[in-house]
Amino acid sequence: MSNKDEKALKYCVHCEARVIGDQIYCPECGKLIFEKSDIQKEGSKRTTFTINTKSSEISRKCPGCGSIITSDVLEQCPICNTVLEKVPEDLRKTRQKGGFIFTEKKLEPEKKYEVLRDKWQFKEGLNVFLNSLMVFITVQLFIIMMFWIQGDPEEALEIEFNIFTILLSQLPGVIFGIFPIWYIYSNNHKPEKLGFSSDSKKNRFALMIGIAGGLLLILISLGTTILNTFLATSGLDFFDMSGYIAEENTIIREAGLPWLFLLMALLTLASISSELVFRGVLHNALKEKLEDSPLAREYTILMIALIYAAIYTLFYFPIGLVYFLGNFLTFALLGILYELNENLLNTIIASVFYNILLVVLIFL
Repeated sequence: MSNKDEKALKYCVHCEARVIGDQIYCPECGKLIFEKSDIQKEGSKRTTFTINTKSSEISRKCPGCGSIITSDVLEQCPICNTVLEKVPEDLRKTRQKGGFIFTEKKLEPEKKYEVLRDKWQFKEGLNVFLNSLMVFITVQLFIIMMFWIQGDPEEALEIEFNIFTILLSQLPGVIFGIFPIWYIYSNNHKPEKLGFSSDSKKNRFALMIGIAGGLLLILISLGTTILNTFLATSGLDFFDMSGYIAEENTIIREAGLPWLFLLMALLTLASISSELVFRGVLHNALKEKLEDSPLAREYTILMIALIYAAIYTLFYFPIGLVYFLGNFLTFALLGILYELNENLLNTIIASVFYNILLVVLIFL
């Protein structure tokens, strides 16, 4: 190849196809191409920030292709995918977010990609929820594996039903809410993002809402029990659930007070974790996604209740299947309680009060 041809040789930064000539767009993938040597030369430079004094607009020069990026939300160049240096926080405060960015061949509002300290973006919230769910599954599988190792691997896994296994079954729920707390703390976000309120009036009101909600949850639980009892007497005792529930209640009643208090403590932590993940993260993120809908709150409440009931059925089969309707109604009510004044304390108090009162009623 001659020197002239070598100088004319270009590389596509997207598919690395070699292009000879004055073509601007890659014949393979159709995207904008650059000379490889220029990219390497520019890539060694740091990003430079420029502020337009009239519009307070911040622009960055991509170190990969040299494109001027006017959005301070993007973390990668939309042309060559080069990682951009983050805009300092003090510079980000110099302008309002109201522009558009070009990504994935379409123009979208810049606010859609901005990570806020007090509100969830849907993708951000979904990511936190899925990570929390992964932690839950990991702990659940670890407990099952621990019982499997202690038993005979050649026989079917049969877990002895006692107060210890009841307590251990609460551990995945307790750890469920750790990731959202870590995410908020590590990113220096505000507790309001999880639905907590700094309004003292709202917090005082939350106590009344929570206690009233807890009593309503007891009524839902009682209605579910009556329904299952009716089905059992009608010969529809699915999976012998009446025997399972009776055995669990007997174990709780016969346990000593230290075990009973420990069970209440674990149920309290599990209730808080569940509300942090489902209400504080997923509920708020989904509502932000549906904010343009006139029925955003109603859709959010029903969808979260359905997701919770489905997850509980999957991981606590077959009892989750029998209590699917009860779990759906329980979480629908918690969603309504939260939406009364958008305070997470409403549902935390209701859920904690319900679980403690339920244990006390079983013990008595």
